[in-house]
Amino acid sequence: MRDLFPGFYQRTEEEISKLWQEGIFVFDTNMLLNVYRYTEKTRERYFEILHRLKMQNQLWIPYQVAYEYQDRRMDVIQGQLDAYTEVSNILQNTVQKLENSLGPYKKKHGFIDASKMIEEIGETIKHAKSSVTESKEEHKKTHEAIKKEDKLQVGFEELFQGNIGEPYNRSKLEDAYRQAQLRIELKIPPGWEDEDKKSFKMYGDIILWLQLLEYARTQKKSIIFVTDDGKKDWWLPEGKSRGLKRPLPELVQEMYIEAGVLLHMYEGYEFLKEAESFLNLEKQPAVIEEAKEVTQQNTIELNQPRRKRIPDSSWEDRADFAVLEWLENQFSESEITKLMRSNFWMKKPDGEITDVVVNLSYNFISSNFISSVQINELIISLFRGRRGMPTDKQILVLVFLDSGLADIVATKALANLVIPVNITLVIGYLTEEVRFSVISILS
Repeated sequence: MRDLFPGFYQRTEEEISKLWQEGIFVFDTNMLLNVYRYTEKTRERYFEILHRLKMQNQLWIPYQVAYEYQDRRMDVIQGQLDAYTEVSNILQNTVQKLENSLGPYKKKHGFIDASKMIEEIGETIKHAKSSVTESKEEHKKTHEAIKKEDKLQVGFEELFQGNIGEPYNRSKLEDAYRQAQLRIELKIPPGWEDEDKKSFKMYGDIILWLQLLEYARTQKKSIIFVTDDGKKDWWLPEGKSRGLKRPLPELVQEMYIEAGVLLHMYEGYEFLKEAESFLNLEKQPAVIEEAKEVTQQNTIELNQPRRKRIPDSSWEDRADFAVLEWLENQFSESEITKLMRSNFWMKKPDGEITDVVVNLSYNFISSNFISSVQINELIISLFRGRRGMPTDKQILVLVFLDSGLADIVATKALANLVIPVNITLVIGYLTEEVRFSVISILS
């Protein structure tokens, strides 16, 4: 029975060894994008392993993976840069919450020096913010250099030259979409976990899988698929896998029935760890630990609670949706009421933020070539006419469709803009995943 139902059995040591000797290693999009998340040392080890596999003719990726890598590459690079702003905002919010929480004790308690505590912790956070800012400036230089010449992209071009699957023509792609839709409706793995994605992108995992099946049929070699995709339409639940991460039996069975070969899967860090043994590499435990942290972070992001239905209408409505979600995460205990289009009224029960009007303004600058004076005038014009709202305290959110443009405006606004005391200016952009990514918060 083991020969007929390989999906329901763990691979033996002998089978694993044979897979490493003869199998084809196929990498998911997230494993290509991880090079922008890894540090230099981990990146070097990863490329070293890929080069070894290429020399042994054991390296291949589906066309879908290569396409998604090209499509998402700059967003991931920008996301690494945005993380500095997010961390800086967290530090700033920590100071504000600390002052609000300890403020009442300044006069209430004779033996607790709340002011001194706030000052000392504030200084520590100030130094931390300064360090984050310095790191961001250094990373920005790297980011700009990558936009001009991405050496990692060049490295992948060399590795996968001649090792990428063929694209589907329009007719075949339409047939694949119809097949993908049926698989989603029947909950046939993989891919049904992406049914909430917009447009054709919901079919990405299924197209990848179909291309992988076709390749396995022609090569008649077992497949080792490396992915940091932790969704449950790829992996057997932990309680059923007896402690070892294993692909869903349905996937192994389909690969065996359709192509007559075995399927084995690794998460990114596990692949790097096993490569040390099977390729006789010097052990680098720090590399494995870092890769494991990246794998875990990817899994956390994938397993976030399912989002509300994303609107399919205008991009202004999508921006409304993204900013509202950001507000709910930023001020988790707030009551946020929709007043009118592009306008929210926010109340926070604890009194930290009370009766705040949130105004959204969209993509009001269309050119990257704009002077600081023009930016200053345009933003100031948005401040005008905001009296008469239900409150004097306001958050003005500027939403851009282009991350680079948002960064330009934020940089010039920070250098030149005098912001009214009652207004907090938030500058960010709408991501492809319909999320609001903050570049800067100014007040």
